[in-house]
Amino acid sequence: MSGEASPDSTIRVKPARQRHFLRTDDPNQMAHRNDPDMTRAAALQADLQANAPAHVLRTDDWAPPKGGYFAFTHQALRQPGGRFERDASRIPCFKIDLGDIRAAIPLLNVPVTFEIPRDHPDRALLARIPAALNFASAIYPDAPIPNEIVDGSPSWVPRAEYLDRATRRLARALGMGEETTAIGVPAAAAFGSLARRMADTGRKPALGEIFDVVGGTARADWLCRRVVAVQGLVGDLARAGAAHASKSAAEAARAGALALREAAIWAGRQAMNLDAATADPVAALTDPATFRAKAYPALAALRAFAIDAGGLVTAWRALRDKPEGALSTDIETLASTAVARYARFDPRKFETYAARRPPSANGAIPFPLRSAP
Repeated sequence: MSGEASPDSTIRVKPARQRHFLRTDDPNQMAHRNDPDMTRAAALQADLQANAPAHVLRTDDWAPPKGGYFAFTHQALRQPGGRFERDASRIPCFKIDLGDIRAAIPLLNVPVTFEIPRDHPDRALLARIPAALNFASAIYPDAPIPNEIVDGSPSWVPRAEYLDRATRRLARALGMGEETTAIGVPAAAAFGSLARRMADTGRKPALGEIFDVVGGTARADWLCRRVVAVQGLVGDLARAGAAHASKSAAEAARAGALALREAAIWAGRQAMNLDAATADPVAALTDPATFRAKAYPALAALRAFAIDAGGLVTAWRALRDKPEGALSTDIETLASTAVARYARFDPRKFETYAARRPPSANGAIPFPLRSAP
């Protein structure tokens, strides 16, 4: 979500008592800030911020945290700007900005570097960082622990326009007028009308079930577009491999396209399964347990894939949009990253990330610090 933000780049769409907010400068909550359609999204967000009640986009409605927060208490982990991210080699690191210098400390070295005792409660939270970074681009202090590694449910919220489109889709399926679900209408009020209409079918769903189905449909829409973007990158690299004047850049682009191709095919199949699971929102509300069983694993797998591959898509768009065009060295660097990450693609890398065993209480790190090959 993006918009004309306040000076501190924070859109406060949650009650003040809540721990965290939707931040326009936080990649953990803005997985794809460089989308070409962000201008329209910014207008929608600005309209919401100006006219809609605060709870319309409250994350605890769409993705209530199930496993608590990364509420670090050690002061070193609460430094301004401090966050956990993966580096270029996909190793989790703690990153802090020291003036013009950005320091990155590998996660394994964090307890020693900051002298965090073995019995310190932050050790258990650090153990969850690698798994959490499969579902968030960055982890900031007080960010919620992703639900995907707690119970498998989604923990992220797509942009307002996707939620609005999914709500209207359900309203049409129930034969309701779309004015009932205009984007400026509080979600709880709109969904109350949907629930009453569902009662005519013999079952009145709980409000949380409507949030699950509409949110799942919106997330599927967003993820399917990300898959299309990755498939487009494969095509662009293949074309660069066939036409680039530099032989080395052409060879690198072809190798990158071939490496990414298998991952894109797998993601396309997952997107088709997800689209099928969310195709009939009324049926999903009639049997929400079956909907969750079918949709949640695909949502988690594609979310992890979108985060893993999103950097390549964003980098390619930046190269493509350069006035002077993409340099041969730029293409080679991006293609080599694609080869290193996807040459030996194994879909289990993404399919087994969700709902993993919680870390042990002693602070050991049971999760792999590198993405699986």
